[in-house]
Amino acid sequence: MYARLKSKSAALAGKSYEIVSEAVIGHGPECNLLIKSGVLSAKHARIFFDQKKGSYYLEDFKSHNGTLLDGKPVQGKVKLEKKHVIMFANTFTFIFTLESGQAADPLPPPPKDLPPGPEVPPPPRRKPAESAVPAPPPVPAEQVPVPQAAKPAVVLEDAFGIAEPPAKPRPPEPEPAAEEPPVRAAEAVQEKPPAAQARDAAPTMLIDEAQLADLLSLPRFVLEFKNVRGEKSTVNLKEGENTVGRLSTSDVAVDDASISRNHAIITVRAGKVALRDLGSKNGTYVADKKISVDTEVAPDAPIRFGLVKATILKKAGGAA
Repeated sequence: MYARLKSKSAALAGKSYEIVSEAVIGHGPECNLLIKSGVLSAKHARIFFDQKKGSYYLEDFKSHNGTLLDGKPVQGKVKLEKKHVIMFANTFTFIFTLESGQAADPLPPPPKDLPPGPEVPPPPRRKPAESAVPAPPPVPAEQVPVPQAAKPAVVLEDAFGIAEPPAKPRPPEPEPAAEEPPVRAAEAVQEKPPAAQARDAAPTMLIDEAQLADLLSLPRFVLEFKNVRGEKSTVNLKEGENTVGRLSTSDVAVDDASISRNHAIITVRAGKVALRDLGSKNGTYVADKKISVDTEVAPDAPIRFGLVKATILKKAGGAA
């Protein structure tokens, strides 16, 4: 018995990989299924065979953009059955199947005893009052020394490319007096420790061919917004809850004085989008109507978080 991963993403369509013992997925040197894309963490996730339990498992390594199994976020280890849809970073989609017999061209084992590759966190968002003195240029990712033994046999590339590591942020300078009512200074946020990951979670429900087709045909949604300075940003919305706020840890982080630290939640479920306000100071609006409870939002409907105007765009179904 062995496992097979078949890519359904446009950039990697038709690629198929045979897994016997373990596949480590990411853009770092310790991976044997290397995907050169900045949306993935250096060591994003792995699929491995547990000899004692005689089963394959999927494990997410607390990646930046997460891993979905049949549309559900993965926490800890999850047992794999005969067929699943696995999506890494809400971008790369694979069909997982169990095969009988012996693999003809299996992936080589991941490199061992290597230093971890450089992580690629999102670049720090600058406040309007920060100094305009340019930061020193970051070191390009291709100049970071990598041991020769770290080169895996399988290397994939997509149109995203690997983001360069950001320059070390400088301490913020005092903000000048604003014409509009000042926003209360952000208090120190106590970061909650990550919840303990569930080990050996219950098996995910097996999906049939009809359910598999439905999952691949679901539309994707993108939030497009402009701040009061007219700067435009676009964020891919993941399946489930997407937090909106001024905190850098928010799924949709908006650096604008009219946005509360925890402002609203956008929920994507089964091809539909709902919006809920979290008691923000300046409110959340759909078509100029202030909302507080979950409200379904149609694609292209005008949305406003405080003074920031936004729109939810609907993309074609399947993988990005």
